[in-house]
Amino acid sequence: MKVFIDNNLWDYFAKHNIDLEEYFPKADFQLCVTKHGRYEVLQMPERCEAIKNYAKRAIGSFVEEDSYFGYLDSSIPDEYQRMSGYGVGRYISSEEQELRKNLVERFATQSKRKQNQILFKQEADIEIASRSALFPIVTFDTKKKGPIYFAYSNDYKVIYLDVGEANSRTAREFMCSLVKQLYVYKQT
Repeated sequence: MKVFIDNNLWDYFAKHNIDLEEYFPKADFQLCVTKHGRYEVLQMPERCEAIKNYAKRAIGSFVEEDSYFGYLDSSIPDEYQRMSGYGVGRYISSEEQELRKNLVERFATQSKRKQNQILFKQEADIEIASRSALFPIVTFDTKKKGPIYFAYSNDYKVIYLDVGEANSRTAREFMCSLVKQLYVYKQT
């Protein structure tokens, strides 16, 4: 089962040095980030170097990058293209396309938090939320207005994790609880 992890999980995984293969065996799970999720890692500040290194190692080995097939956008540098070409990207499903279109209409913007950043505001959340039409996505985001909350409120496959709960349990207990939640989606 494909499972998409939001960028904010890297903090927890790195802090607790989580062995992703232990909790997400390849026979049962395929952990993924969107191409936008990889860009979020690249634009992490220097103070997050340990988290960034953990995430880059995981994405380079155990966690797969998922991108939609699409065309080159001439307004974006080649190394930061949002879509992938032949042999790399996958075709977007009609369910994902419908949700993505709705999210873009509601939340897309052409502004950035900082000019040197790769992504526009809400861009990464729109992309991961669109995956929830078919696959579970896991996030530590607060339940605030935005693409992920919209998907959650409309009964798409979103698992919200609670930071307080994560901090009140051992890493093992918390990770086992997360995996248990994911198995609910595996059975449907």
